[in-house]
Amino acid sequence: MWLIIGKNGFFANNLIRRLASENIAHRTISVPRNSSEVDFVAFEILLRKELPEVSVVVMCSWQGIPVFSARNNAVNLKLHQVLITQASEVKDKISVYCFGSCAEYDGLSGAVNEESVGSTLSSLGHIKNKIFKYLEMMVSENLQCYWIVPFFAAGPFQRNGSLFDHICRSVGNQSKCSVSKSIHCDFVHIQDVFDVVLAVNKSSFSLNNVTRINVGSGRLVDYAELADLVPRWAQQMGAKEFHIEGVDRVPNQSDFYSSNKIRDFLIQKSPRSLEQILTDCYRSMMSAPKV
Repeated sequence: MWLIIGKNGFFANNLIRRLASENIAHRTISVPRNSSEVDFVAFEILLRKELPEVSVVVMCSWQGIPVFSARNNAVNLKLHQVLITQASEVKDKISVYCFGSCAEYDGLSGAVNEESVGSTLSSLGHIKNKIFKYLEMMVSENLQCYWIVPFFAAGPFQRNGSLFDHICRSVGNQSKCSVSKSIHCDFVHIQDVFDVVLAVNKSSFSLNNVTRINVGSGRLVDYAELADLVPRWAQQMGAKEFHIEGVDRVPNQSDFYSSNKIRDFLIQKSPRSLEQILTDCYRSMMSAPKV
């Protein structure tokens, strides 16, 4: 039995649907999206009830995206601490999957691996490092922790205004699509991330008590590639004469990509393409109930 913490966010929504499609039994715990509404005592009580009944826990909840304020960071740290503390007290063996961020590699360039260390971390990078260190401190004989680090994950049910959501809505509405000229990112399909989680769970793969696994596409995508690809893809979706307009914004600090050595060892297949990310986002958007 799996326990998914989070229910309506980007990661949780996709993972719950993936588990259902593969007939994997699971339960969910909802966490308020507003950090001021989080009740840590209630969360701890609920975990004490649920954790003894499950063998896998996936922490999908993250408060405040895309606002990484001191308050939101503190709440996210505390939620992870409560989870790991309670999981470490479970008598039976349990695996906990938490998600890091490629922000942990800020300041680097080129291919990065699980041993790489960022040099100029943002507040998000710092708080993710704190959570990882807490995992290292709390692991026990019966507690295996996996730190899955997606690079720029994208796919269906992403928040409004995110890059691929913006592109797909612009195509669907035949409206203006403005994209930063400074984009330089390793984009990865959200299902590539869950391919890794499922593969790890089936294989009992482990390097040590806290196993870090980077998940990316293995390459950087820039504005020029998007400007060339998206109009051709949009035409396949039925849009006519669609194009992307480049705008000058704050330079993207990402100049690194995942080496994917561990991911490729586990999955042994190529990551999904940019076209697949766009298509899945678009089809999900078009099939959603009209409000």
